[in-house]
Amino acid sequence: MSGTKQKIQNRTQEILSSLTSRDKMLLLTLGVVLLILGVNWGVQTTKGTLDDLNKEISSAEQNLDQIKIIKSDQEELSGRLESLESQLQAYEKTDLSAYLEKSAQKVGINKKLDAVTPKTTVKNDLLEERSFNINLRDLTLEELIKFLYEIETSGYPLQIQNCNIRTRKSRSGDGIEDKVLRVTMDISTYKLLESL
Repeated sequence: MSGTKQKIQNRTQEILSSLTSRDKMLLLTLGVVLLILGVNWGVQTTKGTLDDLNKEISSAEQNLDQIKIIKSDQEELSGRLESLESQLQAYEKTDLSAYLEKSAQKVGINKKLDAVTPKTTVKNDLLEERSFNINLRDLTLEELIKFLYEIETSGYPLQIQNCNIRTRKSRSGDGIEDKVLRVTMDISTYKLLESL
């Protein structure tokens, strides 16, 4: 093998010594150009690889930011869920009729609460939703506002689905005509079926 190598070296030296100085200069220039092209190709390949890696890093950082946002949202939702669960459990034993009577009594309209009638019950995996029809009569606008404020801000797990208000004229004991309201509401209440 070393003999072949020696032959190649000898042959190369013969060829180089037989070249004119102009040919030697062209060969040297060609060598330098090929070297520059090789280095440039290596740099470009490395730069392309680095650009690809930078894009992957940027994408991974964006994914990490999205994961942080999702985690934050999940923690917030988890907190809200715990709050709702404790709110539902706090009123689990309180019947809507009793709650509405107590609220009406607080605002001084307990005699104006006509009826609380159950309508439907719907169950899903976690909640039981019960719908009720509520009738109130001879209310003033101020009494209605106070009653609605009381039931909406107390924390009882209910939602007013529909509210129908009719006005009529009523004569008070001194003969003065007043406008009074007759209110019919559909209210839904919620109860946990099992612990979340």
